Amino acid sequence: MMKQPTPVQPSDATLVAACLSGERGAFVEIVQRHQALVCAVAYQGTGDFGASEDVAQDTFVTAWKKLRGLREPDKLRGWLTRIASTLAVEWLRKNGPRARSTDSSADEHPAGPA
Repeated sequence: MMKQPTPVQPSDATLVAACLSGERGAFVEIVQRHQALVCAVAYQGTGDFGASEDVAQDTFVTAWKKLRGLREPDKLRGWLTRIASTLAVEWLRKNGPRARSTDSSADEHPAGPA
């Protein structure tokens, strides 16, 4: 049985260029490619799952609006994480830090010797 060749994934820079030329599907691919990372950065910054979803969404909205200003399209990943980090800090300034864990077992079983 012959293996099908694996399709070559377009680079981030290629996707950015496609977006700027009007191909909206390219931005969908950017979101799919970087969503897990952006969500992780947003959660790390806010410590709140719901807030991290909002921050991640705002990150991609901001990126869409400012894509023309991206000077180095090959550094898209870092640019997106910077946007997410900045928005998470803004969220913290507005809302203050929240508990980073909703696990109540920590209260039931304190750490350390009994």
